[in-house]
Amino acid sequence: MRPSEIYSPLPMYHAINKGEQVLRSIGTWQAETAEQRQWLDQYYPAKSYLADFDDCIDSIAATNPKAIHNFLEAHGFDIKLGPFVTPQSIGIASILKLVFEWTQEGSCVFIREDPHEAEKLDEFFNGVSINEYVHYYRSIIHDHPVACISTKAGDQVYITKAPDEFLDGWKYIVNLDRFLTPLDGVYDKVSFPEVKCNIEKDCKELLKISITIESHKHLNGDNAVAVLEQALQQDKFEMGCKGGKIESAAAIELGISDFMVDFVSKPVMNVNGPFFLWFKRRNRVAFGGYFSKDSWSKYERKQV
Repeated sequence: MRPSEIYSPLPMYHAINKGEQVLRSIGTWQAETAEQRQWLDQYYPAKSYLADFDDCIDSIAATNPKAIHNFLEAHGFDIKLGPFVTPQSIGIASILKLVFEWTQEGSCVFIREDPHEAEKLDEFFNGVSINEYVHYYRSIIHDHPVACISTKAGDQVYITKAPDEFLDGWKYIVNLDRFLTPLDGVYDKVSFPEVKCNIEKDCKELLKISITIESHKHLNGDNAVAVLEQALQQDKFEMGCKGGKIESAAAIELGISDFMVDFVSKPVMNVNGPFFLWFKRRNRVAFGGYFSKDSWSKYERKQV
């Protein structure tokens, strides 16, 4: 069984962007790998809508890792940067905390896993059923229907069963979101599992991207270069009958070569198998996830 995954790029985007601002970057980030170039191709357009999430993103920049750890710990996160690689390094942490409430509170039901995918046929999970403020879609690139559930704040949460095989879940979601057409008169409610998920990851694939900065100078007067030396992320997601919340944190170290200027910080459609979920605000996909049985809320039968 493929384990659950959470795709929450905004905190890392925000941390990288804050690094640009604090260090007064010049030009663009330089990649060493094709994977890094693809990530940067997604990052630069995303900078234009980070402001849409100012109300739910907080961050800090500091010259020692302990200050970064204290900030993260105070907000309930466990990730911790190691010792800084260079004496001139700065650390940045950005956190996203976004809570949503269904426009119509869901009914509590139980979900039985799709028999074709179930390891145990008698296994049940806590679930949610919603029949109002839901729109349904289909797609020419996806075999399952998609439910779009509205929230009290006017955002939308999309849910659909995931395909049996896929390579990159985030790319799949973003592409699927572009190819949805209305599906009317087929379903009158949607049901899906409750979810609780906590994932930590070391984003090693981003290390060594670099950018020229104005805030520090070499002894010969040339501008210094900042290099991404550490990049960690922790994502926590919960969803139930009343709504859900995403809590996501990114922590990075930007190492800086020797310089002569001191740095000053500037503070019934039945989703009963593994499924994709993504959240949109102002027509932008903000986060998403792939949730398999390992993150579902287990239903315990009461003994009679």
